[in-house]
Amino acid sequence: MQSLLFDDICSVINRKLNLKVYNFELINRGYLNEKWTLYTNQGQLFVKSYHPDRYRNHLSTIWQEVDHALRLQMRFYNSGGSCPMLFSNEENGYLFETPTGRRFVL
Repeated sequence: MQSLLFDDICSVINRKLNLKVYNFELINRGYLNEKWTLYTNQGQLFVKSYHPDRYRNHLSTIWQEVDHALRLQMRFYNSGGSCPMLFSNEENGYLFETPTGRRFVL
């Protein structure tokens, strides 16, 4: 069963990155954040949605901190490090946002 959040995420990545999701698997791990393995026209990908309740005590700073961590990950990736490549959004960052305000990384 798909969720409204998952549908919103698929819509965003289709519109911004021209990715089409053909199938998916829900990953049931971690605390509150939702995660899926996606099977797309560009291969198998991973998406993680950041649940606001997990970060409710840090909402004033959390998105800058997550953005900084994702930028460090891409620096490591670009220098040959063993970690996943991230897709960037049009604002030159790595966090995407659904119309309802949920942030996610691909």
